[in-house]
Amino acid sequence: MRLRATTLLAENTTQPLHELCRGCARVGLDVEFDNALDFTERRELVENGDIDLVWACGLLTAELIDRGLRIDVVAAPVFPGETAPRYRSVVVSLVDGALGSLAEAVGGRLAVNEYGSWSGWHAYREHLRRHGLSVDQHPVQVVTGSHRNSVGAVLDGVADVASIDSSVWAHLGSAGSDLARANLDIGRLRVIDTTVDWPAPPLS
Repeated sequence: MRLRATTLLAENTTQPLHELCRGCARVGLDVEFDNALDFTERRELVENGDIDLVWACGLLTAELIDRGLRIDVVAAPVFPGETAPRYRSVVVSLVDGALGSLAEAVGGRLAVNEYGSWSGWHAYREHLRRHGLSVDQHPVQVVTGSHRNSVGAVLDGVADVASIDSSVWAHLGSAGSDLARANLDIGRLRVIDTTVDWPAPPLS
């Protein structure tokens, strides 16, 4: 029987999921990962119960369980550079920009990958709350559709600040990264703050 796998996370999870599927084949499990589908198509397959293995945001996983979808968490991935299944958000702005601290950041335009994202939205909101600040202090919020696009929005001057998944940020800086080849010059960006650690997105 062929099983189907997919990811609802950023591009940096594509290669590890391919490798996991190949590893499953070596122990006799036939697991197919077709990454040609766009995010909306993948999410529809997951919500319809047509995917056997999904790598998704912990918040989305909890929401799907809450909706009654039968889901079992089967693994807690450890991202490259980490020693445990955890990650965090990094708050980034332009190196030559005026926003050099978290307090200054809330006065700028915020790039949000999506409002359902933990790392790009909810973790950032909680981080601000812990510092006596509010996401409502951002005069403009630009929804970009992905962490990659949020980085691009800051680089292009569409936004002043963004909260980026630390695993995506690390991937951006890695040699030969597919994201780096997309002309995203992260050398023009600086990390001005970092949230607390959160559990890594699970495989379910």
